[in-house]
Amino acid sequence: MEELLDALLLLRDRDDPTASAVMVTGMGGIFCQGLDLAALTHQGHAEKQRKSAEALAGCVSRLVSCLLNYPKMTVAAVNGLAVGLAVTILPYFDLVYASDTAVFRTDYVRLGQVRICTALANTTSNGIHDNLLAPFRFPKASPRSP
Repeated sequence: MEELLDALLLLRDRDDPTASAVMVTGMGGIFCQGLDLAALTHQGHAEKQRKSAEALAGCVSRLVSCLLNYPKMTVAAVNGLAVGLAVTILPYFDLVYASDTAVFRTDYVRLGQVRICTALANTTSNGIHDNLLAPFRFPKASPRSP
């Protein structure tokens, strides 16, 4: 996820006037397999788990903020399997295309997790789910210049 954020920021900072959009897609029939949850377990070490969770939440927040405030059109081209967070960030792109082989999976209930889409929902303009997960707060989008 940090690699995607870094790439978006690099392209944003280049400010290429010949590019009017940025497209994100996957390779080999996989758009994104979701987060590596093993990085959050650390075999019972509570402090490492807390630090990993905080780092992950910060990265998700920065990615969502970047997508919401990106100066050019953002396009997601889902070319295959999209799992978990890969599915829940799609609404933050300006446009989403899906191939006829695209598969969307959110395994949160099976994994015993709270749906991340509910945590991210407070970034939407209508704010319907603002108070569902109080610990998760993400920046609101600022209006784009014409």
